[in-house]
Amino acid sequence: MSKTNVEITSRDRKLFKYLFTNKIATNEQIRVDVFNNSSKQVVHRRLNKLISAKYLDAKYLRTKGNRLTYFLTNKAMTNFIGFKKDIIKAHKKSYCPYHDLTLVDIKRKFLNSNIVTNYYSENTLSTGIFDNNEMIKSIRELNPDAILKVNIQGEEYYFTLEYERSQKVIRRYETLIKNYYQNPNVQAVLFICENEQIKKQVMKAEKRIVSQNEFKFFYTTLEELNSLIFINQNQEVLNM
Repeated sequence: MSKTNVEITSRDRKLFKYLFTNKIATNEQIRVDVFNNSSKQVVHRRLNKLISAKYLDAKYLRTKGNRLTYFLTNKAMTNFIGFKKDIIKAHKKSYCPYHDLTLVDIKRKFLNSNIVTNYYSENTLSTGIFDNNEMIKSIRELNPDAILKVNIQGEEYYFTLEYERSQKVIRRYETLIKNYYQNPNVQAVLFICENEQIKKQVMKAEKRIVSQNEFKFFYTTLEELNSLIFINQNQEVLNM
């Protein structure tokens, strides 16, 4: 078998779906999430074969240790994800790799939660394949980082997820917050901040918008995320 003629396995198909969902991933993330903690050498060899067969592409991030990141090619998209125009249109390479790589790790934490029953990523939502669900359709038009389907004491909810890596001016947060509050299908927003400074800025913006002290935004920082505890400005707690 030539280098460009690789037999695609069920694990490869899982990898293609994984990379479409997340846009981008490192070798280590792929090793943990797709290859069931196989050795780094095994993962590296397989990824190289898929690159040679032009199903994957790779690029180094030139900071923080020159991490090699992987993403799908159009060949993988058309052969294993789908031909539909909305799916092809949804295939976006990551323009914010550090943001998107962090979301891969965030997603893993939520999927290990006992109450999270589904995690809809931005790339998956943008295909429109879940638009038969009116609540998901309405929320995804706000372009969240993800939507989480959760089950709390037998009741089903859809929570919106936002991860903010770098601080922006308060006006941009006010616009985002207004959009969420104006959508009646948004039950809660889980807002993960890279640091306390961002958290304070977003909370300040939310206080400018909300008049009845009924806060939809529940906050944590990336450093505190392991506990999966989110708290709003009334000190109400969501334990995910």
